[in-house]
Amino acid sequence: MLLNHIWQDRVPLSVAAKFANPFALLSILTHYFTVFVTFKRLV
Repeated sequence: MLLNHIWQDRVPLSVAAKFANPFALLSILTHYFTVFVTFKRLV
């Protein structure tokens, strides 16, 4: 549920940020990578 909430919250922001700032996409990808690594450590 938490990951689904993060997904729904971040996707519209990522789409807007992609057009607003090219570096924002990299920042968002880094955020998702951090979430993924943290999730894998918990499992």
